[in-house]
Amino acid sequence: MKQELNEIARWSTLADFYELFGVAFSFPEEPLARAVSTGALFGDLEAIGAELECPAVLEGANRPEAFARKEPSELLVILRRSYSQLYLEPGRLRRVYPYESAFAFAESHESGMPTLVVTRAALSVEHFMRRARALPEDRHSRPVDSIECEFGLMGTIWENALVSASQGEEAMAREWEQLAGEFKGAHLDMWVNRFMERTVQEAPESFQGLMARAYLEIDRKGNL
Repeated sequence: MKQELNEIARWSTLADFYELFGVAFSFPEEPLARAVSTGALFGDLEAIGAELECPAVLEGANRPEAFARKEPSELLVILRRSYSQLYLEPGRLRRVYPYESAFAFAESHESGMPTLVVTRAALSVEHFMRRARALPEDRHSRPVDSIECEFGLMGTIWENALVSASQGEEAMAREWEQLAGEFKGAHLDMWVNRFMERTVQEAPESFQGLMARAYLEIDRKGNL
């Protein structure tokens, strides 16, 4: 295999990065609460940050005081409350839309309410999902342009690149790398940073606010 080992290691880190943030910005379930409660998630985040030349990704964060030493069941209630208050409140009470198309609509300050499922952004994401062989069966019942789905798709693309590289298929690995760049440029670059900024503005002390700051710090280094 002609590809440099450090390049493949970076692909592995990116796959882990997008998987971690996809979980962090999904509706909280018990495994996430356990990972936050034990500190495992923050340990993984710090390791990823170091590999992406951002070793101080959590510097100054109050995670021990705010999240550690809590029972997972108690923490799950806290995580779900902050997630719901940020992203799931009905109508105009919702502070931040976690869907690309709806977020862009809200940021435009147009009148009315955004469409959530069948949108231009969602159809484009579906197109990339087909190319990545990662089309979810429930795509017609939930917005596939959610922050969770888009991060998940990026993680899958980088995983596919790693599989191709491990099998000696350098040309195929390069195609996956190109697809990751295309998807990032067409979607993530269009809204995720602003989504993270709005999350920090609306709930700076929440788990989601902490993770949003971490994302922005890593992205600021230009290594995504």
